[in-house]
Formats: sequence, structure tokens, C-alpha cells
Amino acid sequence: MNTMNNNTYPEKDWQLFRRKYPEWRERYAQSKLSEYSHILEMDNSSVEKLFSIQEQIISDLRSPAMELPNRYSRSNLLSNTVALIQANVIAVEEIADFSEQFKNHVQLYLKTLESF
Repeated sequence: MNTMNNNTYPEKDWQLFRRKYPEWRERYAQSKLSEYSHILEMDNSSVEKLFSIQEQIISDLRSPAMELPNRYSRSNLLSNTVALIQANVIAVEEIADFSEQFKNHVQLYLKTLESF
């Protein structure tokens, strides 16, 4: 089937996403904690540091890594994966183990979004 209907992907794709998403999320959180520590090392006042970190945390919590834009479900596999790629949480290369059909649909979805 050539449609981009999320329900047509092999079970393997959903299982891979379910296994990899917590890893991607943890890696994202670790990178953000590192950024916060850099803010704390700056020569700014404590108040400025606190507000900078608060602003950054609020923004980071809205990332698809922390809060998927769509429900965490098989039917949103494609859109959630594309959102993670667009937010630079993962690279396209990180879905190499997924089915060819799914990878092709991700590429097509990304190209469609680029044209807007």
C-alpha cells in the first residue's frame, strides 16, 4: 500500500519507536542539563541565570522529545517521528532500522514540509 496511513506500517516499526523514544528522550534531557550547567557558569547575576534557566526549561519542555505533539500511539508514529526530526531531537539516520516504507514516508513528509 502506498498511502501514508500510519496503520499500514509493520509492527516492527511501532516496537522500534517504543524502544527508541525513551532513549532519545533521555539523550535530549542530558544535553539540556549540560546547557543549563553552562548557563550557571556564566558571569551573569544569579537572578539573570535563574531567569535564563527558567525560560530555557519552559521552552525545552515543549520539545517533541519531552511532549510528543500527537498522542503516543501507533496511529501517530509517522507524525511524531517527523516532529522529532524537525526539532533536531533525532537525525534521519537514527531511523535506519525501520522499514523501507516507513523511512520513505518520513522522507516524503519532510520534503513536503520543506516546500512550505
